[in-house]
Amino acid sequence: MVDPVGENVGDDMPRRRWIRPVTLSVIGALDSTALATLINVATGGSLPAPLDGHRSWVWPAIAIFAAIGIATGVAVVLPTGRSAGRRL
Repeated sequence: MVDPVGENVGDDMPRRRWIRPVTLSVIGALDSTALATLINVATGGSLPAPLDGHRSWVWPAIAIFAAIGIATGVAVVLPTGRSAGRRL
């Protein structure tokens, strides 16, 4: 069977191999940007006036975004579940 992109598709082969790396790259880029911004705010930067009331949430948000960054890094190095010795 051939999918619309032109790749052969078997029962155990993912149709689009680009989804995982692109998703992890986007998550990593957004996470690192948010983490840098939050650290800047937490260490003396300023928030826009409407958000200044939420300053107490900055440190918990840093912890959450740091965990997301670590999880993304682990997901990058873990195998995708495909057989390593089999070329598809």
